[in-house]
Amino acid sequence: MALPSMVLEWFENQQRTGFSHPASLSFCLFFTLVSLLWFNRVRVARSTKLPPAPPKLPIIGHLHCLGTLPHRSLEALSRKYGSLMLLHLGYTPTLVVSSADMGREIMKTHDGIFANRPITTAAKEFLYGGKDVAFAPHGEYWRQACDMRRDVNLSDLIAGVTNNVISRVALGRSFEGEHGRSEYSELTKDVMQLFGKFSMEDMFPSLGWVDVLTGLKRKMRKTSKAMHQFLNEVVEEHLMAKKDEADEADQKDLVDLLLEYAEGSSSKIEFTRENLRSVILDMFVAGTDTTYTTLEWAMAELINHPDVMKKVQEEVRRVAGKNPTVYENDISEMEYFNCVIKETLRLHPPVVLSLPRVSTTSVIIEGYHISAKTRVIINIWAISRDPKIWDKPDAFIPERFLKNPIDFKGKDFEYIPFGAGRRVCPGISFGIASVESILANLLHRFDWELPNKMDIDMTEDFGLSVNLKYPLHLVPVSHFS
Repeated sequence: MALPSMVLEWFENQQRTGFSHPASLSFCLFFTLVSLLWFNRVRVARSTKLPPAPPKLPIIGHLHCLGTLPHRSLEALSRKYGSLMLLHLGYTPTLVVSSADMGREIMKTHDGIFANRPITTAAKEFLYGGKDVAFAPHGEYWRQACDMRRDVNLSDLIAGVTNNVISRVALGRSFEGEHGRSEYSELTKDVMQLFGKFSMEDMFPSLGWVDVLTGLKRKMRKTSKAMHQFLNEVVEEHLMAKKDEADEADQKDLVDLLLEYAEGSSSKIEFTRENLRSVILDMFVAGTDTTYTTLEWAMAELINHPDVMKKVQEEVRRVAGKNPTVYENDISEMEYFNCVIKETLRLHPPVVLSLPRVSTTSVIIEGYHISAKTRVIINIWAISRDPKIWDKPDAFIPERFLKNPIDFKGKDFEYIPFGAGRRVCPGISFGIASVESILANLLHRFDWELPNKMDIDMTEDFGLSVNLKYPLHLVPVSHFS
């Protein structure tokens, strides 16, 4: 029997008996309220058009649809159910966007509604609940944190970063460990992988204890403690250097600028040591891992396409000449080299599934009703391989970007390796400068060969960024010897 019918029958029975029990009237009113709410819920559900979705299972929803490489599983589902899908990952409604047009709706047309991010379990552990830039709630603090770049000579900073990267690659310094490997490289990789893990607490808020049983919480806390200890040491070193007054003004790095901002800001927002470490973690971890990922995929694709490798090396060596180092001014003259980087970012975007957004209010998109507090994931990988946009989308063809004005800064929604809208990656210039500098010098200084004529295993390893599952081993042969 339907709920409203049950309530009406009970009400009629009580009327005949004169509400003999003292609690009868209250009980009646309670059930009447419940029935009204039930009626309203059914009416709303029938009147709203929700985005399509595959069949879901009880409790877990669509979690079984994700697979070991979610970006590929979601792309396959989008071909069947459309570029706007509403999945339920546990108790969390999640809108999956897989086309440039729908991406434009989220990141431009309705950017304000989807400008917030949910605070995930990883963000709680590593970023003090979102005190960085990437996960900070959209509002005054987020605007101030992004505006730290204001009044900074970006050209000088990029030049400084480029020279710094080259000196680290060629000479090694700072956190260099045995055999030229940074002692914190594995820690950085662990952080990025943990951000890409699916947490039970994120999908079933009441089942956070399962993350304790699986060891995910312990792993997060251990890694978070180690990373924050490292970052705290970095901050203390900079504070000691400031006391010595030995640093020249033109030698300031990101930490120096953040410390100055924290000390001199007249803003009403609070900028504590936790905020400072969170913002540094954004730049250090995300910048390091995404740069490494892009370089790894670029070298793998070039080895797999010797004709492209020959063409780009000829250009790099022609422009750089006999100089042993490639500089920023040289890179700006390398048209084909820049096409190689663009094509690498298209085929292998640094983050394949965007950091999640969450809607602040309900909205209608493409005729579908999207409720408030719906999480949104942009499948950047699917958009960058959409056959409706790209000819031979799975092929590595740098020539597609010759004389092509499309760019990766978030204005062209067909090509958004760094996202778009208000939450576009704030470190695009930093990341691209690092990739350009390192890749150009690797191609200029060395010829590269596969050991024992082995094939490269291009299997992916999923995380917040998607790397090669197995390390890339190549034999360098000095070009200047």
